[in-house]
Formats: sequence, structure tokens, C-alpha cells
Amino acid sequence: MSDDPSRLDYVAPVFRVADLARSLSYYRDQLGFEVEFNYEGFYAGVFRDGCRIHALWEGSFTSKTPTAMSLGSFSRPKRHET
Repeated sequence: MSDDPSRLDYVAPVFRVADLARSLSYYRDQLGFEVEFNYEGFYAGVFRDGCRIHALWEGSFTSKTPTAMSLGSFSRPKRHET
């Protein structure tokens, strides 16, 4: 890791999926990812080899949900040890 505060240390793309359970099974069983979290059956994350992917069940969207969510990503700030 770098001490450069502008460096990204973690990025997770967010994919909209039609079937969250099936998508998690595919990433786990076929691609070797581990399920990192599954939040109430509509939002989940997998990881492998330093790569993380988040999945968002498309059924959780409403007409008021911003379309940018389908292209969104979350970044996690670097953790500082105290």
C-alpha cells in the first residue's frame, strides 16, 4: 500500500443481477470466489485474489432508484492503524 492519499486501494464494481442466489452460487462454485457478505438477500459481495465484486438484486430497484446505481462503485478509504 502507498502513503499517497490519492491512491485507490479498494474498488468494487456493483453489478445488477436478476437472481442474487444464483449469481452468488456461480461466482462461488464456478469462479472460486468467497461470499464476503449477503445483506438481507438483495445486496451481496464476493472476493477472490484481492478482487471484490458487489451484486445488487435488480428487484430492489423502483422507478425512483437512480439509474447511476447500475454503473456505481463503492470505494473504501485506506485503514489507518492507531
